[in-house]
Amino acid sequence: MFSVFLKGKGGKGVASFVGGALALDFPRTLMGIALFFLVLLPTRFVSLASLTASLALTFLMLHAYGLAAWPAILWTGLVFWKHRENIRRLKAGTERRLFDKKGE
Repeated sequence: MFSVFLKGKGGKGVASFVGGALALDFPRTLMGIALFFLVLLPTRFVSLASLTASLALTFLMLHAYGLAAWPAILWTGLVFWKHRENIRRLKAGTERRLFDKKGE
């Protein structure tokens, strides 16, 4: 979430979550990835798709593994924390959509 390659400014937290989840439970993670695209394609909000998919994947993991899925709960909490500005912009209607140019 705080990549040295991005000068500590974040990025790729959801990708790290998905990578770990793929290693742990491939089928459920594929469901989460499918949900990501089901949200992304009609809305073009990457942040909304990421938040929805990470939350859904956590519930899928909890359903399958019970409280042994606690790392997914923590990671999703971190994803939501890091996306708090995106959540504010989504609520305000100012979040940028995928493929929108700056200033639009």
